[in-house]
Amino acid sequence: MSAPDRRREHAALEAEYQRLDTVQDLMFDMLSAAGDTSAAKGFRDNDFESSRTQYAARKHAEVYVEKSAVWDRLLDYRHGSEMAVKIRAEIAAGRADREQRERSRGIERSR
Repeated sequence: MSAPDRRREHAALEAEYQRLDTVQDLMFDMLSAAGDTSAAKGFRDNDFESSRTQYAARKHAEVYVEKSAVWDRLLDYRHGSEMAVKIRAEIAAGRADREQRERSRGIERSR
């Protein structure tokens, strides 16, 4: 890939990351507003707010997945290939440690 093409792709990825970040913030705001409204109603007659909460939670999760994929692609542009490999390895190790802790947290002795 030529240098101008690489710069264009990098700029497009940065713009996409910022767009997804904005959408993720918007979904979080929707979740918060629906939760606040439900609480103000005493969690009664809040079918609309519940549907907004479910919608925003689904979309927030979808955007998180998309944003993570773009971020992963940006690693090479921002940090270079060699450093990007190291960052990905650290993230994978941290994820494995976190999953192990979560699994072991549920296994406790009962009396």
